Parts: sequence; structure tokens; C-alpha cells
Amino acid sequence: MKMKSLSILGLTLLILVMIGGSVVFAENAMVEGPAAQIGRYKAWCTVAEFEGSDRLFIFGGDDLENKTPTEVYDFATGEWSIMGEDSWPPAGENSAIVTVDNKIFAFAGENEDGFNKKAYLYDIEDGEWEELPGEATMGHCDGAAAVIGKKVYVIGGESEGLANEGFDYASAVDVYNTETNRWEIAAPLPLPRQDTFVISAGTKVYVLGGQGANETDAQTANVMILDTVKNEWSEGPDLPYAWEHPRAASVDGKIYVMTGKGEGGYYVFELDPEVGEWKEMASYNLVTRYGCGIAAHDGKIYVACGKNMTGDYLKSIEVYTPALDSYVE
Repeated sequence: MKMKSLSILGLTLLILVMIGGSVVFAENAMVEGPAAQIGRYKAWCTVAEFEGSDRLFIFGGDDLENKTPTEVYDFATGEWSIMGEDSWPPAGENSAIVTVDNKIFAFAGENEDGFNKKAYLYDIEDGEWEELPGEATMGHCDGAAAVIGKKVYVIGGESEGLANEGFDYASAVDVYNTETNRWEIAAPLPLPRQDTFVISAGTKVYVLGGQGANETDAQTANVMILDTVKNEWSEGPDLPYAWEHPRAASVDGKIYVMTGKGEGGYYVFELDPEVGEWKEMASYNLVTRYGCGIAAHDGKIYVACGKNMTGDYLKSIEVYTPALDSYVE
């Protein structure tokens, strides 16, 4: 694969390609969206409905002493609003944020007390968090979470009592049942790692890349798949590159991975679970970033904030539309 140019003008780009005397017009599917007002690193995004319209929530940051308030984008009006300081997730920095039945939950992360094991529920109207009963068996700082039905699977990351390097990251898979408000346990992750991302497809959870899962504690291309029905792990198709801090979203049953540290962060790849092979997309990230938020809504994937490769905090939002991606060679 050759590195693609990382420049783009405007919101859309028409590429003129001559193929056998015919002319093909292809619309580039990665465009710049409405910029946020606050630049933040270790951001997490999710979508929930409030007062009749869907909203994009951007949570988190990396400064426990100066807690960054949550930003909310209204898809219907195209307007941003900023919540109060209490909207900061008490799970701490890099906490995993997910939506289940239009309720927003926070897990993992690291706060003033160390590695968080609690679950929290967000009150969208008041902009405040409620601590939920029980706790996970391990901390999952720099891990991730994915939703299957009513359950949230919290996977990977760092925990106390571990070396937090090589193979020695959080191996327990802690599962929060949002229907019963109880913690459960799934089969442990065979190759634990941090700075990973997890995404659900059907009844399976995919653990994508990260750092660790190997003797040298290096970036990994390894993909593990948890079948939540059988409660069994299997190895999936390796990512095209060793990939730390990947972000992924699912649209129409397919998984799209993008951004992060390493050469893979320049590209967008698609995985059809039925095929089991990664496919490079024609579109590519406008800005190579990591520690960003990601969420899917109405057939589009929103990538928000994070840092670029020189360490600058970003406010920009990129919007990727898988259905418009072009395969012109």
C-alpha cells in the first residue's frame, strides 16, 4: 500500500478518473464536519436521543484537575451546546462510554482513586452521573467496552496488581447487565492488551489491536473475537498493520477501523464478518489522530477530537460515509 496524500479541499472532493475512455465521478466519503468547541484528548463519543432529536455526546479528556465539560451536538439543528462540569465522567480519563436503550453508561478509566471498577449512569437532562451498584473484578484503564443486547462487555486495559506490560494486562472480561444492574463474568481474554478498541457485530465482540498481547509489549495487529452465545474466544483476521489506539464503528453489519498510532492510522479498513478479511477503503483520514472519540449515526461515522501526531489537541470532526466510498483504482 502506498501512503495517500493527506490534503483535502472543502467538504467534498470529486475525483475524475479515466477508465477505458469512460469517465467515472467518485465522491470522497471522508469530509470535515462541524468542529467542536473544545479540543480534547482521550475523548469518547456516543449517540443518544434527547427532547425528540438524536445528539452526539463528546465526553472526557486527560486532565483530572481541570475536568472538561461534555459537548453535545444536535443532529437536527446543527448546533453545539456545553454541559456543566458535573458532566465529566466520574470513571475518569479515558473511560469507556456507551449507550444502551438510550441510556448512557461509563466504565473503566482512571480517576483520583486509581483504576476505576465502578459503572455510572448519565442523566441526560441534568447532566450529572449516578454511581451504580457493584463493581468489576478488575480495572480496565485504556481498555474499551462494547454493547451486545442489554449487556456491556468491558475488556482489556490496565489494573492494579499487574505489571501492565507484555501479556500482563487485564484479562478478565467484566460484563455489566443493564437490565438487572448486576456485574457478570465472561470468558477471559486470551491475549490481553491496552490501548485497544472493541466493537460488536451481531452477537460477537471484536478486540482490535492495541499494545501488548506479546512478549515485547509492542503494538499488535492481533484481533480476538468473543462469541457471546458460546462464551468462547477465537482469533480473527489480523489488522493490516500493528495498531495502537485504533477506533472502530459498525455500519450495516460491517466494521470500519480508522485513526490511531502506527501506519494503519492513515487508512480506513472495512471488515465484513461474513467474509473475514480486511479491505482497504479508497477514503482516508483527513488528519492522523489518536485518543479520539468515534460514533456511528444514520449511516455515517463521526470521528471527534483527539491529538494529531505532533501532540496538538484537536477540535475537528471528521465524517465518514461508508456507502459513498469509491473503489476506483
